[in-house]
Amino acid sequence: MFIDIPSELEAALIDHSLPPWELDGWFLAQSTMERYRTELTATPRFADPTASLRHALTGEGDGYAVLCLGNLAKALGTGDRFRRLATAFAAEVAVPFSPFPRCPCGRTSGSGSTRTPAAPAASARDIPAHHRILWRHPS
Repeated sequence: MFIDIPSELEAALIDHSLPPWELDGWFLAQSTMERYRTELTATPRFADPTASLRHALTGEGDGYAVLCLGNLAKALGTGDRFRRLATAFAAEVAVPFSPFPRCPCGRTSGSGSTRTPAAPAASARDIPAHHRILWRHPS
């Protein structure tokens, strides 16, 4: 399921900056998830894509979701502000985690816009517009 971000929400998120996250071991700290939720639930239409995410990832949906954050990435770049927003969306449906201590949550894997995805030498770091976010579903 592809989930678009309403343009009104995109505009509000571009002007919004979330605080740095804190980890509890490998997982996003509960205090960070609560702070992100508090800040973003006050943003117009934030509930729309998060409800769609929950639906897609539960037994009612297909079990997968692609959250379309391309416009936010273009506007913000793929640095800390963008990664915090992506992490905040993930935190609405699961607990984001970082399995590699030297890499931040939502680390960008890079992109190779001049390389075709089917090229024999392509790796995960070279696939155009590829971004990984790791998370676990709360038990």
